Amino acid sequence: MVTTMPDKISKLLENIPAFSLAAQKALKQIDESQTDLLHLARTLESEPSLVAQILRVANSPFYGLSGQIKGIREACMVLGQHTLRNLILAAAVSEVLDNLDNTEDDFVMSWNHCIHTATVARQLAMQLKLDSDASYTAGLLHDIGMLIISAILPEEKEKINKRIAEGVSLLDAESNELGLDHEQLGCAVSKQWNLPDDITEAICSHHTPNENPQALVDITHTANAISEWMREPDRVEEQLLKYIEPESMQRLALSLDTLSELIQHVPTIEEACAERASAA
Repeated sequence: MVTTMPDKISKLLENIPAFSLAAQKALKQIDESQTDLLHLARTLESEPSLVAQILRVANSPFYGLSGQIKGIREACMVLGQHTLRNLILAAAVSEVLDNLDNTEDDFVMSWNHCIHTATVARQLAMQLKLDSDASYTAGLLHDIGMLIISAILPEEKEKINKRIAEGVSLLDAESNELGLDHEQLGCAVSKQWNLPDDITEAICSHHTPNENPQALVDITHTANAISEWMREPDRVEEQLLKYIEPESMQRLALSLDTLSELIQHVPTIEEACAERASAA
């Protein structure tokens, strides 16, 4: 990753909204070993919009509790600290993105891809008996850099799209226009927001998993690849392998057969987005 960023990007980072005070305080409380869940609930209750986001995600089909969680205190008692951490992270980032108020096609398409990647990552983690909550959160946040580029730098994004249409790869097109790519920008943003190390690592390395060979990175990389592959109109399963680093498959003990079994149960992007929206 680049060690110095262009002035344009440094100024951009200064203007990216921070998490709400309630989200920051709640995440700090969760990091403490003896967190009082009712005290945590009171912290979250100070910000109704954050509560609404958390309850929306908690009641989504991803958590298997659709319609069962009626209030934030119940969510705190039922879900526990680990799941709550991931819910608060997802809600806080969603709140920031909502404040950007962006309805451009690039932004919407990227956000839908993030929702789909989160769905795939959670399902993959469950199949591998790994942390499905963290995998869902990492999948949801992995392209935060791309979302910010689409929302705040629309002119640069248009130039990037033109370069891609000319045959330049996504990361190279971004680097040519901005001086760094969306993975690197997302990494910088996640550190600015003080996201947990495991989520930050997944954001920083979802295209370059061999630079940070950890399970959550490999899951996020693989889920992102599956989501990208599912966009192909005439896809065949063998072509999926060109999207995934062989080393990631080895570390996760995946084969084409296990991937084939997984994708039989993965919803489409439209289905994943509809399921998430139904919890609103």
